[in-house]
Amino acid sequence: TILSAGTMITLGLLSKSGDLIESGVNIANDSEIEAAGKLRIQLENARLAVLKQDNKRAEEEFNKVIAYPEISKMTELYWLTLFERGRFFASQGQLEKAEKDLYQSIDLIESTRGNISTEAMKIGFSGSKSQVYQTLVDVLVKQKKVKPAFNIAERSRARTMIDMLADEELHSRDTELTSLLSAQSNLTSNTN
Repeated sequence: TILSAGTMITLGLLSKSGDLIESGVNIANDSEIEAAGKLRIQLENARLAVLKQDNKRAEEEFNKVIAYPEISKMTELYWLTLFERGRFFASQGQLEKAEKDLYQSIDLIESTRGNISTEAMKIGFSGSKSQVYQTLVDVLVKQKKVKPAFNIAERSRARTMIDMLADEELHSRDTELTSLLSAQSNLTSNTN
């Protein structure tokens, strides 16, 4: 959608066609881009309501984002909203609700990570999400669910370890490739 809208606008500018520009703008306005922007604003409104301790409004704003019919296609926004609402519920002592949201958030993170093809992108994706695991561990411990808390902590630790090993392997491959390129360059120079 972004490419279609951008292409139409660019073609309209190049051909000086107001109709193409207008069509591109309409596509962009009617698309998920606009919806994602509005949902992001609602998420920020929920965060602001939490800061202002307006709990009713915070929950309403979180619920609006999660109730959006196409939210499952916006995984980054979806897991983040579930995480933020889970933290909110935990702060309110609604630990069962918090647990449910945090588990869902982790499931989304892990399924999204599983669909990423390169290790470097997987590492970058997972790096900033350890807080979700830690929050769930805290919620489970408060409920005296020690075994599930331990399992989540181990899951997080295993994920971190896998990412560290993959990062080390990527670094090792880069070093090896640099050495090979240097050797090839030396051979080429000597041959010349």
